[in-house]
Amino acid sequence: MKAGMRARRVDLAFWLALALGIVTAFFRLDGHGLWGDEIWQALWARQQDLLETILRFRAPPDFPLHFVLVQITTAAGTDPLWVRLPSAVLGTLTVPLLYSIGKKNLDKITGIVAAILLAVSPFHVWFAQDARPYAALAFYSLLSLFFFIECLRKPTWTNWLGLTIATTLNLYNHFFALMPILSEGVGMGVWLMANLYNRPGRRIEFARVPWRVPIAFVTAVVTAFLGALPLLPGYASFILARGPGEVEAPPFQLSIGFLTELFGMFGAGDGWSLVVYVLLGLIGLGAAARRRKLVALIGCIWLALPLLVLWLAQPRHIFIPRYFLFQQPVYLLFVGYGIVGVSAWLAARARTFFPARASARFSFANAAGILLCGMVMAPLLPPAWQSYWVERINDWGTMCEYLHRHATAADAVAGDGYIIGLMMWCYPEPKTMPILDGNRVPLESLKHRGLNIWFLNMDGRNAAWLEKNFQMVPRDVWGKGDLLVTAASGDFKFLQAERVAQLWHYETTDVPSQIVLHDFPPDAESDKGFAEISDYTRYAVRLRLPPTQPRVLALCAQDRAGGALQVFVDGQFIGRFRPKNDSRAWRTVEFALPAQIGETFLVELFNAPKQGARVQEIQVQYKSVTATQ
Repeated sequence: MKAGMRARRVDLAFWLALALGIVTAFFRLDGHGLWGDEIWQALWARQQDLLETILRFRAPPDFPLHFVLVQITTAAGTDPLWVRLPSAVLGTLTVPLLYSIGKKNLDKITGIVAAILLAVSPFHVWFAQDARPYAALAFYSLLSLFFFIECLRKPTWTNWLGLTIATTLNLYNHFFALMPILSEGVGMGVWLMANLYNRPGRRIEFARVPWRVPIAFVTAVVTAFLGALPLLPGYASFILARGPGEVEAPPFQLSIGFLTELFGMFGAGDGWSLVVYVLLGLIGLGAAARRRKLVALIGCIWLALPLLVLWLAQPRHIFIPRYFLFQQPVYLLFVGYGIVGVSAWLAARARTFFPARASARFSFANAAGILLCGMVMAPLLPPAWQSYWVERINDWGTMCEYLHRHATAADAVAGDGYIIGLMMWCYPEPKTMPILDGNRVPLESLKHRGLNIWFLNMDGRNAAWLEKNFQMVPRDVWGKGDLLVTAASGDFKFLQAERVAQLWHYETTDVPSQIVLHDFPPDAESDKGFAEISDYTRYAVRLRLPPTQPRVLALCAQDRAGGALQVFVDGQFIGRFRPKNDSRAWRTVEFALPAQIGETFLVELFNAPKQGARVQEIQVQYKSVTATQ
């Protein structure tokens, strides 16, 4: 009877921990606008169908699995909720998975405590609400660890299949999936040596080894790598050479400062809370070494080996602590076991001093456990709560809303190379805005085209020129993101790999009737400057001439093969320019303007063939024309 009541109490606690995991992962999931990396995640996921997504992302740091999941969820919408949904679901599932590992390998109470600590951890919550694949890395890695330990005990087909699937999913998710595989491989080697070595006789006995275990592990890993065969060239090139997405990386220092920062993120931040968590973790690890040697061994390898590998390898790609999010659940598992151990020790001391109260209705161990768990959780809650409200460095959703409200179809939206892709999220149809790269030459060209310009600058180039020619839009007007490069929440710093964006505006004071284009300097084919309109792009200018008489639009364009143009005025098609030959001669063509076109209007030139068209001059003038060319 009492055993049944205790089992029901434990099960209730598990479901409460799971519910807490759901709440912490989904609370205010759409409370923040998407920041840069999240928009890239969604944008790249939606640019092609599912099969092309798998084929496109076959090299680090971007592997296809999480892009596929985001592509599926964003079919329902592009709000932050749908973009972040895969991370939130997998982050939630990590909580009961950690409980299962704790229950099977240590005890149920440890599983519950560890699951609760993980559910309210600021580091876990932050990445469970981030669209990038780091919460997924933690879940797939922990799932692989679960089946790996099960295979060590009982290499059944079910455990083999679970290990194979978890490892394959991890390989398709993130480059650091190699770290759990390496840790499990070393753990398997140590386990094998322990079974080979016959201590009493000090000799090796192959007959004592249950060979089904290493065979199951090796075949599972080989099968996973065969399943991930399309990715292996990307893995190899990234490891052996300088891979894509690489930046100049500082040396990886396995220093006290680095370990303090990393394990502070895993726990409740730095300071006294770090000391408490590390001590509890060491106590839990020591207790496991006495009672659960296999778990202690694998846990040590899981926490230490990836750091040692990075220190020895000195990776060329920059190291970001979130890549090691998969280590956090194992660390908290030992912290939980330490809490249970210290609680039992305190209960034993309490019974010594208060023997009269040591009755069946009062459990010193339970009271001590609840008190200690509360003390350990207390420093987690404030930063976890603050993480829901602190803004990402740039809220691109708010930025897009501001541009949609204030930028017209006749305005130009420009940005540096990084921002161009983000603007595609704001304006998925390229024809709606002349989105251009934001280096200085196109910006000067835009100024001479009679266009109002919105320029998003992130790299800090041309600051003096921008201040002289543009007006900065105050950040509190267009964006609500945190101005700090590193968003801080209590003792936590969650690095976001982008700079603070600045929005600049230029409003033209004089719309001309004639524009001489000089985007490119004279060359062998032209004694004057010109603009080249590339494949499937839009070139926009704004002209002005009162409609008091019939007007024509005159273009000075070049006869060159493939240099055809479609001409639109205020969105209305008015004609085509077709080259007569490939003589590279310049000639003027005229198009009649419809009478309903106003005094100021937008001219758009589209080029669709394989070769760019060239234009030297665009002009509106009073003249009657009976036909367009």
